[in-house]
Amino acid sequence: MSRPDQSVTFLRSYGYSIYRFPRATAQPLDLMHRDGKDLTRLGLVTDLIAPGAVALPQVGRDERPGIDIEGKETSKVNAAIGLSILSSFVGALGGSNVGLQIAFSRARTVTFQYTAVTEDQVDVLGLEKFVKAGSISPHVPSGTLEKLLDDEVYVITSVLKTKKIVVESHGEAGTSMKLDVPVIQAAVGGSLKVDSESGLSSRVAFEGALPIAFAFQAVQLVFDESGEFLTTEQLAPGDAAARAVPTATAARRGGRQPVFLASRGVFMRVHS
Repeated sequence: MSRPDQSVTFLRSYGYSIYRFPRATAQPLDLMHRDGKDLTRLGLVTDLIAPGAVALPQVGRDERPGIDIEGKETSKVNAAIGLSILSSFVGALGGSNVGLQIAFSRARTVTFQYTAVTEDQVDVLGLEKFVKAGSISPHVPSGTLEKLLDDEVYVITSVLKTKKIVVESHGEAGTSMKLDVPVIQAAVGGSLKVDSESGLSSRVAFEGALPIAFAFQAVQLVFDESGEFLTTEQLAPGDAAARAVPTATAARRGGRQPVFLASRGVFMRVHS
């Protein structure tokens, strides 16, 4: 049996899945297509469902999350995976990930902590009422409709955000390992603030100016073959991750992810 992919599952114990590339634009009611372990954005739920008599549920913004994640450490992850997670986060916060690999070259595992976490969320029942009262837009392409009827379409219902992440480095025996904060600060550059955390040389905090979405919950939209909405099914935490493709240009722009085209056969699929 293969081992779980830590890059997807490391927030599973908190009931959340992750954004492979954290971004400020992620929000509840984003419509996603699932392909294996990846969720890619299609648009908003209103691009799929034409409204009926029930209004779209309001998004609760910047609330305290319903989970106790504040200041809690994630489970240890392999250093290579942890560095990939950190690099994506640093890029999203506006820094450069060039040089991070050297700074963490002696680490074997890392743990993460998220600080001042807030949540944007919608009520699932409100979403279900909206979809039930509405109808599938007649402008939805047949390929997307096929994905919907194949139970491959999901809606984001909760997003966790933070502008500060704390990383602790561990050596061969699992003991804490000293990190050189000035070297790391020089490596990430930009407007990102880098400090040792709680006076410990093994713990480094990365802080940006704006909160970035790093984790989410989602529900699958379940329709029957006639196109009638039946229910939603919760995405199991850590069962899939939201996907984006970073580019060198995106990194220079502070981690913002562009819309891109991915070729598949004679058709083109649009991602963001």
